Amino acid sequence: MQKRRKDGNLNQTVSTYAEQVIQDGECSKERIEQLVGKLRPCELGLPKHSEQVMALQELAQVAARDQEVAASTGTNDGVFDSSEHVVQAIVANNKIGLILELLGDTLRELPTVPAESNSRVLLCSAIKSLLILVKCCSDTLDVFEIFNYQSFFTVLSYVSIVTELAKLDSSISDFASLCAILYIYCIYNAARHADHMQMGVSDKLFKLMDTHRCVATALNLYTDGNVNLSEDCIITLAEFLAVLAESEMFLDHADTHFDQGTSALFLQFYDKEIKGAMQNQEERRKLLSLEEIVSFIRRELPDVWSACAIEDKQ
Repeated sequence: MQKRRKDGNLNQTVSTYAEQVIQDGECSKERIEQLVGKLRPCELGLPKHSEQVMALQELAQVAARDQEVAASTGTNDGVFDSSEHVVQAIVANNKIGLILELLGDTLRELPTVPAESNSRVLLCSAIKSLLILVKCCSDTLDVFEIFNYQSFFTVLSYVSIVTELAKLDSSISDFASLCAILYIYCIYNAARHADHMQMGVSDKLFKLMDTHRCVATALNLYTDGNVNLSEDCIITLAEFLAVLAESEMFLDHADTHFDQGTSALFLQFYDKEIKGAMQNQEERRKLLSLEEIVSFIRRELPDVWSACAIEDKQ
């Protein structure tokens, strides 16, 4: 399967979920450097100061626009495009670790902030921008290799804080959907990059995906009634699972990713989203390895298979 980077329509997403910070036109390299320079740890590690939140908004908007161009021009997936100035500035100023730190601290702080307060608005804006920056920085292999992988997956796991809050507060359901979408793009990036890494590093990534239950989390996001995944995101989720199924780690440790509950969720996903897509030969080539997961469940978890009655539908 060709494992291409995806822009995720983030340029449109930024316009949909946040006020446009900059107008049409170029944001100079000097301006980007100034904005990146404003990123620093705050008290408790939280970006509560509006100046830093505004800087994050502007950086995310430019990064989303730049990576959309890079993805559309077929840029080498291994190396970030020279036009991706935000990613370049983040790497040059050694800010990737800080971005993960700010994102993790901000996500953990969110439940303690009163709903509909100015602080909640600031934190949600910061989370959105930081997640977009993490997604854009993880798009290409050379930048992804800079990440601390343990921190990457740990921080992404905190996205569940937002989706759990959305069950209690429907006013943030759109925001929770955006966070869920970005989570899936990020784990897809990790999975496709693992295929090009040395075996020891690749194995470490797949083990971290298992430790942080990325498969279960992603499938739960798909079935979450408070979360609305875009069509492209659903396809990306399928491709993430297909990449996983192609890996040697899956052949040896499928049971760690697909327990009974996760397997049932997968069969629901497969029945609703994949079987129809497999009628298209191009899509079938991309997703054929998903049949390995189906075969595993049918062979190793017959009770789950029978309960979902997928065999009768094939």
